[in-house]
Amino acid sequence: MLGHSRSERFHASYPTSILQNYRTELEYEYGLTRKLAAFTMIVAYFALYFLAAVYVPFSGTISSVVSAIVPRARHVVVGPERIAHHLSTLLVTGQLLSFFREVGARATPWMD
Repeated sequence: MLGHSRSERFHASYPTSILQNYRTELEYEYGLTRKLAAFTMIVAYFALYFLAAVYVPFSGTISSVVSAIVPRARHVVVGPERIAHHLSTLLVTGQLLSFFREVGARATPWMD
């Protein structure tokens, strides 16, 4: 924080501007890769975490609340089988997408 005035230190964008002020293109690409990996993991695994940590233990309460709000809603039982199926679907889909990205990159080198 040396060399910065008080107004600069307490500006709302100060922490992000310092953290995202990369010296080289390589540092920028490493930072971008870390952010993309983190956000992709959060988005991909949030549904699985929701099923395991929230919906399975409280499925009876959640279904009764949903049934009270939407009378024609059907009750869906969620157990370990659904979580295992969701995880396997997520992993297989990720592998297929990675495969097609790699094959597509090799098949179309002019698109780089």
